[in-house]
Amino acid sequence: WYLQTISHTGHTDSRVARIERFLTHWKIIPSKRRVFRHEEHFAQIQHPAVREAILHYMKWCEAKYEPSTIDNHRIAVFTFFQWFQERYPEGDRLSAISRDTALSYGLYLKEQTEAGRYGNSYRHNLHSRIRFFFDFLVEERIVDVPSRNPFSLGDLPRNPDMLPRY
Repeated sequence: WYLQTISHTGHTDSRVARIERFLTHWKIIPSKRRVFRHEEHFAQIQHPAVREAILHYMKWCEAKYEPSTIDNHRIAVFTFFQWFQERYPEGDRLSAISRDTALSYGLYLKEQTEAGRYGNSYRHNLHSRIRFFFDFLVEERIVDVPSRNPFSLGDLPRNPDMLPRY
């Protein structure tokens, strides 16, 4: 009944979708594989060496993370390099990203938070994922990478405790 419903109608009934979700959860049927199109997302990155390093990182993320986490990493990397292209149009290599650039990006994130465009936790997520990106590049020894990660764990203030501590 399940297979006939999908093949005959072309779309799924809500009952079928619910059954499919349970069968996937119980690992009776495999979950749908999501195809990532990172090349399309990063087509706006002008410099080929930078784009190649990003695509290499995104392939690594596909092997390690869940799809929602991959999306978050892609957004963080894209946000940073979009900002970097606007601020430093002459920076055509990853080695052009210095500690001053990282601090400037932290200041930009702080301004966006104060303007109400980003929340505090979103700002921390963007910054930490860029830090992960550069950790990956340094560890993998990608060509034309800074010798050490320009982003530091202490660049942003800690998130305040949401619960009172007594």
